[in-house]
Amino acid sequence: EFPPADSMARMLEQAGVGGDRIVVVGEPIPAGRAYAALDYLGLGDRAAILDGGPGALQPGSGPGGDLAADTAAAAGERAAPGAAELETRVRDDMIVDADWVHERLEDPGVAILDARPPAQFSGETPGEGIDRPGHIPGARNVFWQTLVESEANPRLKDEAELRRIFEEAGADPGDIVVAYCRTGGQGSFLYSVARHLGYDVRLYDGSYVDWSRTEFPVER
Repeated sequence: EFPPADSMARMLEQAGVGGDRIVVVGEPIPAGRAYAALDYLGLGDRAAILDGGPGALQPGSGPGGDLAADTAAAAGERAAPGAAELETRVRDDMIVDADWVHERLEDPGVAILDARPPAQFSGETPGEGIDRPGHIPGARNVFWQTLVESEANPRLKDEAELRRIFEEAGADPGDIVVAYCRTGGQGSFLYSVARHLGYDVRLYDGSYVDWSRTEFPVER
């Protein structure tokens, strides 16, 4: 789970993160995790992920229309390490826990999406740290790799295809989307894509490791 917000803010300041633009460059999972952390700190509208990761040569689009950005321009905005001053506004409502999810299992306006591989979702392969294999009741599986072109080319699929994937998983326009996985990493990438598509999205950061250790029901 995320460290305390003030600790994350200090780390960002010490790394020189500042200015009007924050560009996250990395492979999909760590980049999605970093974006979710920035969004939690209230910096999501200033942040962007370089679509396709470090090997990408051209920007794409993303959360709030800003998932990818020109890295050369962004590099010019980077402050010297330790010189940045970040004004954060923690979004406590963005992170939800098992109780919050459990209370909304029957809510037709809440779509719970699981970013894990299908074998983990079904319970066939439990995954490390899972006490009870399976998934949250009513959750639908949107394996994070289905959102990118391929493992070798991790650029996002076009927006129309992404919307089709989400809607086929039961996430209708106007729904609240809850993203989760095993420990929060893949769920964070799913979170960032849902943000891009304009959903009101929450991250269940404890994810299935946490859920499997509660007394709440599981499905297989």
